[in-house]
Amino acid sequence: MKPGLQSSAAEFVPSEGSKFGTSPTSSKASPSLAANLAATPFVPSVSSAANSPLVLNAPVFKPVREAARAFRAIPPGAAPAGPYGTDARQLPRARQGPQASPPVGSGGSLPATALFLSESLHAELHELAAAAMPQMDPTLPAFVGSYHSLAPLEGVPGPGPAPPPALGIPSRVFHAVSADTGAPVALRRLDPRHLTPTPDLLSRYGGALARWRGVGAHPFLARWLDVFVSAELDGVPALWLAHEFVPGAVTLEDAWLRGGAPPGLKESALWPLLTQLAAALRAAHGAGLVLWGSGLCPAKILVRCWPRPAAAPRRPLGVEALAGAVTPALARCIAGLLAAPREGEGFADAGALAAAVADRALDSLADAQRRSDLLMTELGKECENGRLLRLLARLGTVVGRPGLGADAEWAETGDRYLLKLFYSFLLHQTDERGSPVLDWGVLAEALNKFDAGVPEQVVLLSADESSLLVVSYDNLKRCFLRCQQEMREHADKVAKA
Repeated sequence: MKPGLQSSAAEFVPSEGSKFGTSPTSSKASPSLAANLAATPFVPSVSSAANSPLVLNAPVFKPVREAARAFRAIPPGAAPAGPYGTDARQLPRARQGPQASPPVGSGGSLPATALFLSESLHAELHELAAAAMPQMDPTLPAFVGSYHSLAPLEGVPGPGPAPPPALGIPSRVFHAVSADTGAPVALRRLDPRHLTPTPDLLSRYGGALARWRGVGAHPFLARWLDVFVSAELDGVPALWLAHEFVPGAVTLEDAWLRGGAPPGLKESALWPLLTQLAAALRAAHGAGLVLWGSGLCPAKILVRCWPRPAAAPRRPLGVEALAGAVTPALARCIAGLLAAPREGEGFADAGALAAAVADRALDSLADAQRRSDLLMTELGKECENGRLLRLLARLGTVVGRPGLGADAEWAETGDRYLLKLFYSFLLHQTDERGSPVLDWGVLAEALNKFDAGVPEQVVLLSADESSLLVVSYDNLKRCFLRCQQEMREHADKVAKA
């Protein structure tokens, strides 16, 4: 026994054969038990507490700033009580403020790339989002059919333009946004002076649209979405075709043919293009559809590639010139595409072309799978970050609310006050020097525990250090859910009134 807890009573030792520690042959209780039964009931009082040997001489707690500071201070000579060799009521030093990246294998922290989207992918997605963002042209109508926010994707044609080889008639392409889905689309307007829209023409285009919808989910075919007639541009009825918009893409003609190939273009960049074209042809032919020569025109093939150089020498395109510049496998594929099948040369169908590029298609498949795995990993980070953002936003709807209904002090009382202190704990922490804690890990860890409702306790301190509470994350979560339910019930009550 500890010295401070010893008594003068003899220690009770149970005898052998006793059921409850007393001998069945003796009618007398043990000395210690008799002494305890005859003891005067304990009544707590100020005087008895002051004279008790169990009192640690601790002052009575008063919720003032000095008492709060005394609670946070470690007594002289006392060993730290918390994990990591620090006070349990403070954050570990390794989590206070921004830290430099630790050496590899040291552990204890994670780099920012483990919690957030990589900078390169972030920049790529921003570029695609900027390309898909509507840029309205005030000279164009507000709506064309069910599409709005029109902006030209091509330059305005000059007087008497030559018909483009893809369609055989002049046309213009616009960027627009669908009012039905909110998705960006590419609208192509066929010149009504060369193709007058009639009910029969619209019906035939509608039938073609229905057939092409069978391959609309193919990744290498831009989906044909709609066909309609509109007179909202120039007041002349014209036939419009709506296709899926591919942000950041340019035509193969603009990228590689006008002004020559991009500098540094390697054969490794040509094989993915060839395998994707073979896959698109195979899908179209498998559905009983034909692309014809217009569908494979360089002006109708979209690629995401390097920007076109301002000036570059035009390179020869003959097979003889390719023989010394590319591998024999690519030279044979190009020669097969240029040869006429009716003469017994070249590829008989899309299946033969797919078989010729099958070896390289496996490389493209491996690259695509690596890219998919990378994107899934990055998506997982953003999925968790989105959950934490929604949780923090929902918490912000409770904290600091001026009032709820007629209760002007709603946010400062009851469960809301606990959530207010927790909100300050999340976003307004400081280290022992008074510097703000800017470590994302502290915020993410606390929000995850709050979302899961773990029984771990956390110390909450008011801004003026006059109130100090110890509460568990599961209690905080219950308070939060009650507040959310209370706000929903109040909103429903007001809506029904």
